[in-house]
Amino acid sequence: MPLKLAVGWCRKKGDSNFGSRGASILLEVEVDSGLMADPVKLQERIGALYALARNSVETELKDAKAPTGPSRSASPPPQSVRTDRKNDNHGANADAATGPQINAIRFLARKYRFDLNAFLRERFQRDLPEDLTLKQASQVIDRLQELKSNPAERAS
Repeated sequence: MPLKLAVGWCRKKGDSNFGSRGASILLEVEVDSGLMADPVKLQERIGALYALARNSVETELKDAKAPTGPSRSASPPPQSVRTDRKNDNHGANADAATGPQINAIRFLARKYRFDLNAFLRERFQRDLPEDLTLKQASQVIDRLQELKSNPAERAS
């Protein structure tokens, strides 16, 4: 039986003359209920949905020339959305590591007594998990999960 995830994001931004513009989004997806057995992967999926929602709202609010009113909603929604964009340094933290990813990294590193700082510096030239991209954070989580089956590698 599928599991339904619903994630929402909204933001209001002040404009000149004391006005404001707002945008919000609600994403609903069905995922395999097997994700409930793997909380880290479930958190990654939720984090990716939050990042997608946040980026969509931020993009909407950045579009200064966007028309207002009912004609805006006349365009059909996209058929598919990719969340695996490469970091092109456009936009503010467009694909930065999510909060759930950072929490998972810190939790797993403590659990396995893994030298996270040395690993981040050596592998990604970063000092903190917060400095990672979404993709890099996912790679770190995968590496930390490997330690469950290979305890001898915990110091590296």
